[in-house]
Amino acid sequence: MSERDYLAVKSAIGLDNLVAQLSREDQVLAVQLLQQHKQHCAEAKKRSETLQNSDASGSFGTNVPLTASCPSTSEATRTATPPTPLARHVRLRRADAVQAAVTSGGLEPEHALFRDFKFDSVIFTDGAASPNPGVGGYGTVIMRPGEPVVEWSKGYQLSTNNRMELRGVLKALKSIRQGENVAILSDSKYIVDAVNQGWVRAWLAKPVAKHRNPDLWDKIVYYLDRHTGGDLVIAHVKAHSGILGNERADGLAGEAQKMAGQSGAVKEDSGYWRYCREARVYTGKYAPRGMDEDSDDGFWD
Repeated sequence: MSERDYLAVKSAIGLDNLVAQLSREDQVLAVQLLQQHKQHCAEAKKRSETLQNSDASGSFGTNVPLTASCPSTSEATRTATPPTPLARHVRLRRADAVQAAVTSGGLEPEHALFRDFKFDSVIFTDGAASPNPGVGGYGTVIMRPGEPVVEWSKGYQLSTNNRMELRGVLKALKSIRQGENVAILSDSKYIVDAVNQGWVRAWLAKPVAKHRNPDLWDKIVYYLDRHTGGDLVIAHVKAHSGILGNERADGLAGEAQKMAGQSGAVKEDSGYWRYCREARVYTGKYAPRGMDEDSDDGFWD
């Protein structure tokens, strides 16, 4: 009885039945073949383990066992461990990558930001003044997965487009939670470029800051620097292009602007008078003062 015949029969019926049906001579041969088969399997397993040890241990010999006391072995093992699906598919939250995703994200780019970048919050902001300067308003739309959308707006009797855009971003910064990953989307290139290209820090680093809107920029830098434990990215979104979050922020700004024009109770944008109309030199350093931290008016807000 050949080895091939034996293995064929073994695969068809149980070992006990096989032995019982063989002649005395074939039973002796079957035992010998079975022993050879077991020895062959053991040698193959040993060769496989030796090869794995050789690959993982780098410069160590093939017979050196893997132990935690070998630095190169430990390091090689960590390197060879495949990343988790989450770590493998989350895109880096760089401003350029986020910007590209927003540009190609259609009318609801927040879906790509939540899905591909795992942002915890996506915030749309907008601001307007008509005429410029004139009655102004800003709108902020805060989106978080699994939570109701939060909307905020406010109007001023006299301000500028840029100051209203800045106040919208400032409100967004005040609304984020420590440790979360946040994308703020604004249609103001003035703001996006000033932050991402470092212009605003150059402005504020001058001994005497005498530029447009220093009071609001000082606050924005304060809140940018205060955020820790998560990524914070500001990206540009095209205005009036049908992007739903931006359109909603624009609508909120328009509603607040309209109400400000009809109501005498709305406070003035005091910073506009100081630094745009009167061209005062800004020498302050923003620091929230207790209950006034969330205020939107006054010298310190």
